[in-house]
This record gives sequence, C-alpha cells and structure tokens, in this order.
Amino acid sequence: MKKLLCLLVTLSAVLSVQAAVTEDQKLAAVEAQIALVREVANTERTAVVAQNVSFTAIEAEAFWPLYRQYRAEFQKIGDGGLALIKDFAKNYNSMSDEKATELTDQALQLEQQRVKLKKSYAKKFRKVVQPAKVFRVFQVENRINAVNRLKLAAEIPLMK
Repeated sequence: MKKLLCLLVTLSAVLSVQAAVTEDQKLAAVEAQIALVREVANTERTAVVAQNVSFTAIEAEAFWPLYRQYRAEFQKIGDGGLALIKDFAKNYNSMSDEKATELTDQALQLEQQRVKLKKSYAKKFRKVVQPAKVFRVFQVENRINAVNRLKLAAEIPLMK
C-alpha cells in the first residue's frame, strides 16, 4: 500500500511538472505564432504600400529603408498593445476600477506614441518623397490599420 501511495505521489509530481512544461510550451508556441503572423503581415503591408504608391527609383532607394525603420518602431508600440491585451485578458473576470484605469491610461499612451511616431516619420518621408506620396502612404497605412483594428475588435470582448 505504501508503495502504491508513493507511486501515485511520484506520478502526480511528474504530471504536474509536465503540465507546467506544457503551459510553457504553449506560451512559446503562441509567441512563435505571433512572430510569424507579424512577419507575414509586414511583408503584405509593404507589398500593399508598394502597389499603391508609385516611387521613382531614387525615391524608392531612400524611402524603403526609412519605411522599414518606421515599421520596426511601430511594431515596438504594437508590443505594448499586445501586452495590454494580455493584461486585459488576465484581469477580464475580476477587473478592478484601478486596473481598468491603468489599462485605459496605457491604451491612450500607446495611441499618443503612435501619433508621435507618425508625425516624426511624416517629416522624414517628406525629405525623400513628394508630400502627396507621403499622404498616400499614410492613407494606405490607415486603411490597413483600420482593417486590423476591426479584426482585433471582433476577437476581444467588451469589458464586463
């Protein structure tokens, strides 16, 4: 009987460790999936911009490196948005007023960072391409962002 009890305790401990490893593996898999989706989305976004804005060879040579920098910085802000969504999900069933205030403030801060980044890069883009093309780039960006926000909004429930 003692051997059976010892075996059950050992088996339970092993299964607990495996469950923890499985959760870590699941989290790693989700993070890898997010990275892959982002990579594909960035490639598609660049293609859409390229299809909708005609650059001369000289403009393209100057614009695309700047655009890649812009997207890399924009993605860092997106990391903050992803963290915000995770925090919201973690607190969804027990949202306190303090946490709701914190999440609201974080969301507004992220939006301010996006606007600041866009303003900064609009100036940089205007140095290498015509202002009308810069406007068009941001039109295309805004349409892509609107579609992405709509998809995200459909997936994220409203707060209780």
